[in-house]
Amino acid sequence: MECKEPINTKKETSVGCGLCGKWAHQVCSKLKDAEVTALNKKVGLRWFCTHCEELESTIHKKLNEVYVIVADNKKRIGEVDEKVDKVSEKVDAVDKKAEDALDKVDKVADRATTMVDIVDKMDDKVTKVDEKVDRFEAMVKKLEEKVENNKKEDIIAESRASVFLELRERENRKENIVLHGIKEPGTTVTRGEDRKNFDIGSALEIFEYIGCKLKPEDVRFCFRAGEKSKTANDNPRPLIIGLLDIKQRENILANSRKLGEKESVYYNVSIIPDLTPIQRKEESDLRAEADKKNSLMTAEESSNYEWVLVGQRGKRKMIKRQKMFQGHKQAQTASQRGGTRKRGRPVESETVSPPSTRPHQRQRY
Repeated sequence: MECKEPINTKKETSVGCGLCGKWAHQVCSKLKDAEVTALNKKVGLRWFCTHCEELESTIHKKLNEVYVIVADNKKRIGEVDEKVDKVSEKVDAVDKKAEDALDKVDKVADRATTMVDIVDKMDDKVTKVDEKVDRFEAMVKKLEEKVENNKKEDIIAESRASVFLELRERENRKENIVLHGIKEPGTTVTRGEDRKNFDIGSALEIFEYIGCKLKPEDVRFCFRAGEKSKTANDNPRPLIIGLLDIKQRENILANSRKLGEKESVYYNVSIIPDLTPIQRKEESDLRAEADKKNSLMTAEESSNYEWVLVGQRGKRKMIKRQKMFQGHKQAQTASQRGGTRKRGRPVESETVSPPSTRPHQRQRY
Protein backbone atom coordinates (compact mmCIF):
# COMPACT_ATOMS: atom_id res chain seq x y z
CA MET A 1 0.00 0.00 0.00
CA GLU A 2 1.47 3.34 -1.06
CA CYS A 3 -0.03 6.82 -1.19
CA LYS A 4 0.23 8.27 -4.67
CA GLU A 5 -0.73 11.77 -3.54
CA PRO A 6 1.73 13.89 -1.50
CA ILE A 7 1.15 14.16 2.24
CA ASN A 8 0.92 17.48 4.09
CA THR A 9 1.52 16.49 7.71
CA LYS A 10 0.43 19.98 8.94
CA LYS A 11 -3.02 19.91 7.32
CA GLU A 12 -3.73 16.20 6.86
CA THR A 13 -3.84 13.34 9.34
CA SER A 14 -1.24 10.72 8.46
CA VAL A 15 0.48 7.72 10.02
CA GLY A 16 3.99 6.32 9.65
CA CYS A 17 4.94 2.65 9.25
CA GLY A 18 6.75 1.35 12.36
CA LEU A 19 9.13 -0.76 10.26
CA CYS A 20 9.97 0.91 6.93
CA GLY A 21 9.16 4.49 8.07
CA LYS A 22 6.95 5.39 5.07
CA TRP A 23 3.94 7.70 5.70
CA ALA A 24 0.36 7.29 4.49
CA HIS A 25 -2.88 9.27 4.64
CA GLN A 26 -5.28 8.15 7.33
CA VAL A 27 -7.80 7.36 4.60
CA CYS A 28 -5.27 5.23 2.69
CA SER A 29 -4.31 3.37 5.88
CA LYS A 30 -8.00 2.65 6.63
CA LEU A 31 -7.49 3.59 10.28
CA LYS A 32 -10.24 5.13 12.40
CA ASP A 33 -9.77 8.41 14.26
CA ALA A 34 -9.58 6.60 17.60
CA GLU A 35 -6.87 4.28 16.30
CA VAL A 36 -4.78 7.19 14.97
CA THR A 37 -5.16 8.96 18.35
CA ALA A 38 -4.03 5.82 20.17
CA LEU A 39 -0.99 5.53 17.91
CA ASN A 40 0.03 9.10 18.73
CA LYS A 41 -0.43 8.72 22.51
CA LYS A 42 0.65 5.20 23.46
CA VAL A 43 4.38 4.48 23.54
CA GLY A 44 5.29 1.18 21.89
CA LEU A 45 2.11 1.00 19.78
CA ARG A 46 2.98 0.83 16.07
CA TRP A 47 1.19 0.56 12.74
CA PHE A 48 2.62 -1.44 9.82
CA CYS A 49 1.95 -0.90 6.12
CA THR A 50 0.70 -3.84 4.03
CA HIS A 51 4.17 -4.77 2.74
CA CYS A 52 5.80 -4.75 6.18
CA GLU A 53 2.84 -6.59 7.74
CA GLU A 54 3.30 -9.46 5.24
CA LEU A 55 7.07 -9.46 5.87
CA GLU A 56 6.53 -9.56 9.66
CA SER A 57 4.08 -12.48 9.25
CA THR A 58 6.65 -14.45 7.26
CA ILE A 59 9.35 -13.80 9.86
CA HIS A 60 7.04 -14.91 12.72
CA LYS A 61 6.23 -18.08 10.80
CA LYS A 62 9.94 -18.90 10.41
CA LEU A 63 10.55 -18.15 14.11
CA ASN A 64 7.70 -20.47 15.13
CA GLU A 65 9.33 -23.25 13.08
CA VAL A 66 12.62 -22.62 14.90
CA TYR A 67 10.82 -22.74 18.28
CA VAL A 68 9.33 -26.14 17.36
CA ILE A 69 12.79 -27.48 16.48
CA VAL A 70 14.24 -26.15 19.75
CA ALA A 71 11.43 -27.74 21.78
CA ASP A 72 11.99 -31.08 20.03
CA ASN A 73 15.73 -30.92 20.77
CA LYS A 74 15.03 -30.17 24.43
CA LYS A 75 12.79 -33.21 24.61
CA ARG A 76 15.50 -35.41 23.09
CA ILE A 77 18.06 -34.01 25.51
CA GLY A 78 15.74 -34.87 28.39
CA GLU A 79 15.47 -38.46 27.17
CA VAL A 80 19.26 -38.70 26.90
CA ASP A 81 19.61 -37.28 30.40
CA GLU A 82 17.26 -39.96 31.74
CA LYS A 83 19.36 -42.70 30.13
CA VAL A 84 22.55 -41.16 31.53
CA ASP A 85 20.99 -41.07 35.00
CA LYS A 86 20.11 -44.77 34.80
CA VAL A 87 23.63 -45.67 33.72
CA SER A 88 25.07 -43.58 36.56
CA GLU A 89 22.88 -45.43 39.08
CA LYS A 90 24.21 -48.80 37.86
CA VAL A 91 27.80 -47.54 38.07
CA ASP A 92 27.23 -46.26 41.61
CA ALA A 93 25.74 -49.63 42.65
CA VAL A 94 28.82 -51.50 41.37
CA ASP A 95 31.36 -49.08 42.78
CA LYS A 96 31.09 -49.44 46.58
CA LYS A 97 34.27 -47.69 47.54
CA ALA A 98 33.78 -44.25 49.02
CA GLU A 99 37.04 -42.85 47.70
CA ASP A 100 36.16 -43.75 44.12
CA ALA A 101 32.72 -42.15 44.57
CA LEU A 102 34.32 -38.93 45.83
CA ASP A 103 36.71 -38.89 42.88
CA LYS A 104 33.79 -39.20 40.46
CA VAL A 105 31.95 -36.35 42.19
CA ASP A 106 35.03 -34.16 41.90
CA LYS A 107 35.38 -34.97 38.22
CA VAL A 108 31.71 -34.18 37.59
CA ALA A 109 32.12 -30.87 39.42
CA ASP A 110 35.16 -30.00 37.31
CA ARG A 111 33.32 -30.86 34.12
CA ALA A 112 30.33 -28.78 35.22
CA THR A 113 32.62 -25.80 35.83
CA THR A 114 34.20 -26.29 32.40
CA MET A 115 30.77 -26.47 30.76
CA VAL A 116 29.71 -23.24 32.47
CA ASP A 117 32.81 -21.55 31.08
CA ILE A 118 32.08 -22.92 27.62
CA VAL A 119 28.45 -21.72 27.80
CA ASP A 120 29.62 -18.24 28.78
CA LYS A 121 32.01 -18.15 25.83
CA MET A 122 29.29 -19.41 23.50
CA ASP A 123 26.98 -16.62 24.70
CA ASP A 124 29.62 -14.09 23.68
CA LYS A 125 29.95 -15.75 20.28
CA VAL A 126 26.17 -15.72 19.77
CA THR A 127 26.14 -12.01 20.56
CA LYS A 128 28.79 -11.39 17.91
CA VAL A 129 26.82 -13.48 15.42
CA ASP A 130 23.69 -11.44 16.15
CA GLU A 131 25.64 -8.27 15.45
CA LYS A 132 26.78 -9.67 12.10
CA VAL A 133 23.19 -10.65 11.31
CA ASP A 134 22.01 -7.12 12.09
CA ARG A 135 24.59 -5.68 9.70
CA PHE A 136 23.58 -8.17 7.04
CA GLU A 137 19.89 -7.25 7.51
CA ALA A 138 20.81 -3.63 6.81
CA MET A 139 22.51 -4.72 3.57
CA VAL A 140 19.47 -6.77 2.58
CA LYS A 141 17.16 -3.80 3.12
CA LYS A 142 19.28 -1.63 0.85
CA LEU A 143 19.08 -4.28 -1.86
CA GLU A 144 15.32 -4.56 -1.45
CA GLU A 145 14.94 -0.83 -2.02
CA LYS A 146 16.55 -1.26 -5.45
CA VAL A 147 14.11 -3.99 -6.45
CA GLU A 148 10.92 -2.12 -7.45
CA ASN A 149 7.64 -3.15 -9.08
CA ASN A 150 8.20 -6.92 -8.86
CA LYS A 151 6.62 -9.80 -7.02
CA LYS A 152 9.66 -11.48 -5.46
CA GLU A 153 8.87 -10.81 -1.80
CA ASP A 154 8.55 -14.51 -0.92
CA ILE A 155 11.78 -15.43 -2.72
CA ILE A 156 13.67 -12.61 -0.99
CA ALA A 157 12.36 -13.66 2.42
CA GLU A 158 13.33 -17.31 1.90
CA SER A 159 16.76 -16.36 0.53
CA ARG A 160 17.41 -14.09 3.48
CA ALA A 161 16.48 -16.83 5.95
CA SER A 162 18.79 -19.27 4.14
CA VAL A 163 21.64 -16.78 4.22
CA PHE A 164 21.15 -16.19 7.95
CA LEU A 165 21.21 -19.93 8.64
CA GLU A 166 24.35 -20.36 6.52
CA LEU A 167 26.07 -17.47 8.33
CA ARG A 168 25.27 -19.02 11.70
CA GLU A 169 26.45 -22.45 10.52
CA ARG A 170 29.76 -21.02 9.29
CA GLU A 171 30.15 -19.12 12.55
CA ASN A 172 29.56 -22.33 14.52
CA ARG A 173 32.16 -24.20 12.45
CA LYS A 174 34.85 -21.50 12.23
CA GLU A 175 36.82 -23.01 15.15
CA ASN A 176 36.45 -26.64 13.99
CA ILE A 177 38.83 -28.88 12.06
CA VAL A 178 38.38 -32.30 10.47
CA LEU A 179 41.09 -34.96 10.64
CA HIS A 180 41.12 -37.83 8.13
CA GLY A 181 43.11 -41.04 8.43
CA ILE A 182 43.30 -41.28 12.25
CA LYS A 183 42.83 -44.88 13.39
CA GLU A 184 39.86 -45.50 15.66
CA PRO A 185 40.22 -47.04 19.16
CA GLY A 186 40.51 -50.82 19.29
CA THR A 187 37.67 -53.16 20.20
CA THR A 188 38.99 -53.38 23.77
CA VAL A 189 38.11 -49.72 24.32
CA THR A 190 34.35 -49.85 24.90
CA ARG A 191 33.43 -46.89 27.14
CA GLY A 192 32.42 -43.76 25.26
CA GLU A 193 34.52 -41.51 27.51
CA ASP A 194 37.61 -43.70 26.98
CA ARG A 195 37.13 -43.67 23.20
CA LYS A 196 36.76 -39.90 23.27
CA ASN A 197 39.94 -39.50 25.34
CA PHE A 198 41.75 -41.82 22.92
CA ASP A 199 40.74 -39.66 19.94
CA ILE A 200 41.69 -36.43 21.72
CA GLY A 201 45.05 -37.92 22.68
CA SER A 202 45.69 -39.01 19.09
CA ALA A 203 44.82 -35.55 17.78
CA LEU A 204 46.98 -33.75 20.35
CA GLU A 205 49.91 -36.00 19.45
CA ILE A 206 49.52 -35.06 15.77
CA PHE A 207 49.21 -31.35 16.62
CA GLU A 208 52.40 -31.53 18.64
CA TYR A 209 54.14 -33.33 15.76
CA ILE A 210 53.48 -30.34 13.44
CA GLY A 211 54.55 -27.84 16.10
CA CYS A 212 51.16 -26.93 17.59
CA LYS A 213 51.16 -28.09 21.19
CA LEU A 214 47.67 -28.08 22.77
CA LYS A 215 46.17 -29.30 26.02
CA PRO A 216 42.99 -31.36 26.46
CA GLU A 217 41.38 -28.24 27.98
CA ASP A 218 41.80 -26.47 24.61
CA VAL A 219 39.40 -28.96 22.97
CA ARG A 220 35.77 -27.86 23.08
CA PHE A 221 34.33 -31.10 21.68
CA CYS A 222 35.42 -34.20 19.75
CA PHE A 223 33.38 -36.79 17.83
CA ARG A 224 33.53 -39.19 14.89
CA ALA A 225 31.34 -38.35 11.88
CA GLY A 226 29.03 -41.08 10.61
CA GLU A 227 28.26 -44.63 11.68
CA LYS A 228 31.13 -46.97 12.53
CA SER A 229 31.64 -49.62 9.84
CA LYS A 230 32.97 -53.16 10.17
CA THR A 231 36.13 -52.02 8.38
CA ALA A 232 36.70 -49.03 10.69
CA ASN A 233 40.39 -49.87 11.05
CA ASP A 234 40.88 -49.78 7.27
CA ASN A 235 38.51 -46.85 6.71
CA PRO A 236 38.42 -44.78 9.90
CA ARG A 237 35.68 -42.18 10.19
CA PRO A 238 36.61 -38.48 10.03
CA LEU A 239 37.37 -36.97 13.44
CA ILE A 240 35.78 -33.56 14.03
CA ILE A 241 37.33 -31.41 16.74
CA GLY A 242 36.12 -28.05 18.04
CA LEU A 243 38.71 -25.74 19.58
CA LEU A 244 38.24 -22.86 22.00
CA ASP A 245 40.64 -20.53 20.18
CA ILE A 246 40.37 -19.79 16.44
CA LYS A 247 44.08 -18.81 16.39
CA GLN A 248 44.96 -22.37 17.36
CA ARG A 249 42.84 -23.65 14.47
CA GLU A 250 44.53 -21.36 11.95
CA ASN A 251 47.96 -22.36 13.27
CA ILE A 252 47.13 -26.06 12.91
CA LEU A 253 45.84 -25.62 9.35
CA ALA A 254 48.91 -23.58 8.42
CA ASN A 255 51.28 -26.28 9.72
CA SER A 256 49.27 -29.30 8.51
CA ARG A 257 51.41 -29.55 5.36
CA LYS A 258 54.16 -31.01 7.56
CA LEU A 259 52.12 -34.22 7.70
CA GLY A 260 52.91 -34.77 4.02
CA GLU A 261 56.67 -34.64 4.42
CA LYS A 262 58.59 -37.71 3.32
CA GLU A 263 59.80 -38.54 6.82
CA SER A 264 56.38 -38.03 8.42
CA VAL A 265 54.88 -40.95 10.34
CA TYR A 266 51.46 -39.36 9.73
CA TYR A 267 51.66 -39.31 5.94
CA ASN A 268 48.17 -40.83 5.67
CA VAL A 269 46.65 -38.17 7.95
CA SER A 270 45.18 -34.92 6.62
CA ILE A 271 43.68 -31.90 8.36
CA ILE A 272 41.09 -29.65 6.69
CA PRO A 273 38.59 -26.97 7.79
CA ASP A 274 35.07 -28.01 8.83
CA LEU A 275 33.09 -26.75 5.82
CA THR A 276 29.32 -26.46 5.53
CA PRO A 277 27.52 -28.38 2.74
CA ILE A 278 27.10 -25.09 0.86
CA GLN A 279 30.83 -24.34 1.10
CA ARG A 280 31.65 -27.83 -0.17
CA LYS A 281 29.23 -27.39 -3.09
CA GLU A 282 30.68 -23.97 -3.90
CA GLU A 283 34.16 -25.50 -4.04
CA SER A 284 32.89 -28.39 -6.17
CA ASP A 285 31.20 -25.95 -8.57
CA LEU A 286 34.38 -23.88 -8.73
CA ARG A 287 36.41 -26.97 -9.56
CA ALA A 288 33.90 -27.92 -12.28
CA GLU A 289 34.13 -24.41 -13.70
CA ALA A 290 37.94 -24.67 -13.83
CA ASP A 291 37.66 -28.02 -15.65
CA LYS A 292 35.22 -26.48 -18.11
CA LYS A 293 37.51 -23.52 -18.79
CA ASN A 294 40.40 -25.91 -19.39
CA SER A 295 38.31 -27.94 -21.84
CA LEU A 296 37.37 -24.80 -23.80
CA MET A 297 40.94 -23.61 -24.29
CA THR A 298 42.60 -24.04 -27.67
CA ALA A 299 45.32 -26.66 -28.07
CA GLU A 300 48.01 -23.99 -28.20
CA GLU A 301 46.66 -22.19 -25.12
CA SER A 302 46.19 -25.38 -23.10
CA SER A 303 49.79 -26.39 -23.77
CA ASN A 304 50.99 -23.27 -21.95
CA TYR A 305 48.25 -22.34 -19.46
CA GLU A 306 45.77 -24.01 -17.12
CA TRP A 307 42.96 -23.03 -14.74
CA VAL A 308 43.55 -24.24 -11.17
CA LEU A 309 42.19 -23.71 -7.63
CA VAL A 310 44.52 -22.16 -5.06
CA GLY A 311 44.25 -21.29 -1.38
CA GLN A 312 42.90 -22.93 1.77
CA ARG A 313 39.76 -25.07 1.49
CA GLY A 314 36.69 -22.92 2.04
CA LYS A 315 38.60 -19.87 0.71
CA ARG A 316 39.84 -21.19 -2.62
CA LYS A 317 40.03 -19.04 -5.74
CA MET A 318 40.30 -19.95 -9.38
CA ILE A 319 43.28 -18.53 -11.30
CA LYS A 320 44.84 -19.00 -14.70
CA ARG A 321 48.53 -19.80 -14.47
CA GLN A 322 51.29 -20.69 -16.85
CA LYS A 323 52.25 -24.33 -17.05
CA MET A 324 55.77 -25.29 -16.03
CA PHE A 325 58.30 -26.93 -18.31
CA GLN A 326 58.74 -30.68 -18.04
CA GLY A 327 61.94 -30.42 -16.01
CA HIS A 328 60.41 -28.05 -13.49
CA LYS A 329 57.28 -30.17 -13.35
CA GLN A 330 59.29 -33.29 -12.51
CA ALA A 331 61.17 -31.39 -9.84
CA GLN A 332 57.93 -30.16 -8.33
CA THR A 333 56.47 -33.69 -8.43
CA ALA A 334 59.46 -34.98 -6.49
CA SER A 335 59.07 -32.10 -4.03
CA GLN A 336 55.40 -32.91 -3.54
CA ARG A 337 56.28 -36.48 -2.69
CA GLY A 338 58.51 -35.10 0.03
CA GLY A 339 56.08 -32.76 1.70
CA THR A 340 53.86 -30.59 -0.48
CA ARG A 341 51.23 -33.04 -1.66
CA LYS A 342 47.63 -31.93 -1.62
CA ARG A 343 46.01 -32.30 1.78
CA GLY A 344 42.38 -32.94 2.68
CA ARG A 345 39.96 -35.56 1.48
CA PRO A 346 40.65 -36.93 -2.02
CA VAL A 347 38.40 -35.73 -4.83
CA GLU A 348 37.99 -37.05 -8.35
CA SER A 349 40.40 -34.48 -9.79
CA GLU A 350 43.16 -35.32 -7.24
CA THR A 351 45.57 -38.24 -7.62
CA VAL A 352 45.94 -40.29 -4.40
CA SER A 353 48.52 -43.08 -3.99
CA PRO A 354 47.14 -46.50 -2.96
CA PRO A 355 47.44 -47.20 0.79
CA SER A 356 49.88 -50.06 0.14
CA THR A 357 52.45 -47.71 -1.44
CA ARG A 358 52.40 -45.03 1.28
CA PRO A 359 54.14 -45.04 4.71
CA HIS A 360 52.18 -46.58 7.57
CA GLN A 361 50.75 -44.35 10.26
CA ARG A 362 52.06 -44.90 13.77
CA GLN A 363 49.41 -46.73 15.84
CA ARG A 364 48.51 -45.88 19.43
CA TYR A 365 46.96 -48.57 21.69
